[in-house]
Amino acid sequence: MNFDERIKSALDSKLDGNNDFKNKHYENAISKYKKGLKYIKDMENKNDKIKELEIALFLNLSICYSNLEKYNDAHEYVTKVLNIDKTNKKGMFRLCQIEFNRCSFDVAKEKIQEFLKIYPENIDAKKLLKNVMIKQNEHNKKQKEAFSKIFEKASGLYEDREKEIIRKKREKYEQDMKAKRERNEDIINFEEWEIQENEKRKKEDEEQKKKQREKEMEREKEREKNNKKKQRNKKNESISSNTTHNSSDLEIDEEDQKIINETKKMGYCYFKKDIKEDDKKLFEKNIPRKIEEANELDLNFQKNSNKAISSWNSGGTTYEEKDMTKWVKSKLDYYLKNISFKNTEQSDYLDLNNQNEFNLTNLNYPEILPIQYLNKIKISEVKDLTADAQIVVIRGTKRHIFEFSSNLHISLYINLPEFHVHKIIVQIKELSSELEAGKTWKNYIFIKKNDKLKIPDKLFDNIYSFVVSNIESQVKKFTEEYSTM
Repeated sequence: MNFDERIKSALDSKLDGNNDFKNKHYENAISKYKKGLKYIKDMENKNDKIKELEIALFLNLSICYSNLEKYNDAHEYVTKVLNIDKTNKKGMFRLCQIEFNRCSFDVAKEKIQEFLKIYPENIDAKKLLKNVMIKQNEHNKKQKEAFSKIFEKASGLYEDREKEIIRKKREKYEQDMKAKRERNEDIINFEEWEIQENEKRKKEDEEQKKKQREKEMEREKEREKNNKKKQRNKKNESISSNTTHNSSDLEIDEEDQKIINETKKMGYCYFKKDIKEDDKKLFEKNIPRKIEEANELDLNFQKNSNKAISSWNSGGTTYEEKDMTKWVKSKLDYYLKNISFKNTEQSDYLDLNNQNEFNLTNLNYPEILPIQYLNKIKISEVKDLTADAQIVVIRGTKRHIFEFSSNLHISLYINLPEFHVHKIIVQIKELSSELEAGKTWKNYIFIKKNDKLKIPDKLFDNIYSFVVSNIESQVKKFTEEYSTM
């Protein structure tokens, strides 16, 4: 079918549809109009006449569907008209009518106003706008009445419900007060009783929530337990599968077994059993072992070498590390507890069972008390001792690394008649083998007064320095022993 024939067929279908429309055979008319659209649907480079024909068919379909009250279908075809010509007069007005018939009054009002901006003198549009306003007011009024009835009913229900709740509360209040009178207890008014009931209810709710949380935690634990069990089962299945697979991989056929047997006889590999005694000793000596399991040979080697920890690393070429935390902590505890001093040159005037709270700030003592006044240093307790230590071999050099912290509770016995014992806490904070640049061990040792003595600021500076020196001395003894490891 050529171009002209297709146009003629489309026009004929349109005319047939118009006849059906006049006779109110809308379904038949729709069929004819759609048939006409098929003839021109796939045409390329449609001219204005073809577009007019297409618009006419769309509009006719729209009005047919409107007459059948199929407004959604009518809306579809009028939208197609406006997609071709957005200011099409019939299309715009038809859309307003469809929205009105669908009771979309707000949308209809908006579309009519848009239409009147382009066609302000259109009387039909103005009439339609008036009808829209009337219908919208009627619709709003009906909705308002319907909602008011609903709320009236609901309000009545709420009022009845509230009255019922109050009635039940009153009954319970009377019962509780009756029970109180029988027990010869004080009667309270309704308001106080209501407050108590509310508090009681809150406690019950909290207990209920607590129980729910506990149950949820138990369920969570059970889920975790089950998940772990599933993971273990999967892991075991995987291991079992791998084992089976590996076993099948290691199956040896007759030819392989023959080669292995021949190799054993010739002594070309580890299957050979007749190893010489010298070779055995050499092999045993060089078997890798854990540091903790080192034999006497290894220990002697360690004492005589600063390059490695184990004999198998005698050249110190391999990085090696040994945890010494437990040993270091034990040794530090020993050395710190053995800090002591006894001044034998001076007599002891002190009653060592008492501690005086005498105020020394107003006495005429020198600004700094000489060390000769110190009679004795006594460690009461080593507390909060923490340590971390390793011996490592790096680039052929053995390094003894440590870091520790502790609080030393110390009593200082002073040869003064006014007071007896001065208690201090020596805080050692992160004292390390790796000192920061420009710092010494003293920078990590701090003294804090631990009694009620009121003393001038610098009175005990010499004594404090002496205590710190004693601590440093003990730490040095520890490092000397540590370095031999």
